[in-house]
Amino acid sequence: MEERNDGGRSFERPMYEGNWTCAQCGTAITKLPFPPREGSDVYCQECYRNRPKPQRDFRR
Repeated sequence: MEERNDGGRSFERPMYEGNWTCAQCGTAITKLPFPPREGSDVYCQECYRNRPKPQRDFRR
């Protein structure tokens, strides 16, 4: 996956290969853009996008 930063230069995001299963739908996941943490759920792109976002309280 190639992305562009504000400087106009492109960079490659390192991908981590392995065998994981989406915690919601059970789809096989073979590449992640981050190293998964032990004991944490992993979601496929579609399930991650559809998850409800936590409400933030900006009154501080």
